[in-house]
Amino acid sequence: MTVSRMWYNAVSETFLLQSVEDAEDSMKSDDTQLPSSKSTEKKKMIAAKMKALQDQIKNDFKKVTGFGNQAGYVPPVKMPHM
Repeated sequence: MTVSRMWYNAVSETFLLQSVEDAEDSMKSDDTQLPSSKSTEKKKMIAAKMKALQDQIKNDFKKVTGFGNQAGYVPPVKMPHM
């Protein structure tokens, strides 16, 4: 193993360890602050928007696949030779 490869492995392990430690720290919560009504309302608003987007994606997918199912077999398009 070359020196540059060993250095790369050591640096990547350091960054990985740091990111794991940061993730663990972010999971720890302070119970000193209670959630405010604004943050609760904002979370509900975001959840409602996400639900609406998910429903829209499902409906769009059903429309596209439904159109394809109604069409039956469609042969592939022949590309002109360039």
